[in-house]
Amino acid sequence: MSVKSVKVNNGNARRKLLRKHDGDLDRRLQYREGSLIHTHYLLYKQADDDFDAATKAYRTAALELAEILMRLAYAAATAAIFTANLRKEFNEAYGDVLTMKRQLHGHIKREKALRCRAQRYFGRHQQHAAASD
Repeated sequence: MSVKSVKVNNGNARRKLLRKHDGDLDRRLQYREGSLIHTHYLLYKQADDDFDAATKAYRTAALELAEILMRLAYAAATAAIFTANLRKEFNEAYGDVLTMKRQLHGHIKREKALRCRAQRYFGRHQQHAAASD
């Protein structure tokens, strides 16, 4: 039962109730500026307000940090996807280059073989021409 909720018309009864429920303290001393209780109440109130402000700031910072981490995770996932796509394109292009290199190597080998056959043919042709003369 709080003191403010007590409604008594008799002053003596009111003082008795105040002493009973207020720990036998004089209300004028309790709320007088400069009294120990009043000073401690203000300190408590300030600490409570500071704690509330710190809690709100922490929640805000935690939410901002979570948002920043989500953005970083999204950027990392996007970068991983881009990297995978680039790697795939590079592998395809490199595979094409290797295929063309193998094809070129095959063409060069065939060209060498044809040149050797042509030289052998021309050599034999010259031998036959020299023998027939």
